[in-house]
Amino acid sequence: MWQITHQKSKGEWVNEKAKETDEDISLMINESYESENHITPNEAFVAERGEKGDTSYGLKASKSKIRIRAQLDEAMQDCEELTKEIDVLKEKLEEQ
Repeated sequence: MWQITHQKSKGEWVNEKAKETDEDISLMINESYESENHITPNEAFVAERGEKGDTSYGLKASKSKIRIRAQLDEAMQDCEELTKEIDVLKEKLEEQ
């Protein structure tokens, strides 16, 4: 939606701020995929632009919610890895 409302018909940005915002959002999304703590475009938009007055942009998510979600995803992944490691160790112990 951001691109539709902030680009001219030939794909040019309406102003430099709109272009910078889009680049920042794209970078945030790409970094989230590299870290395996994926965020949606709406979450990245809200993290970048925030909420203004009575108008909210994208999904109603704050930066702290996005950060907490990323931490939770990382903790769950660590938990899964530890559970697998425990299972392997249990099997080794039973073999002995």
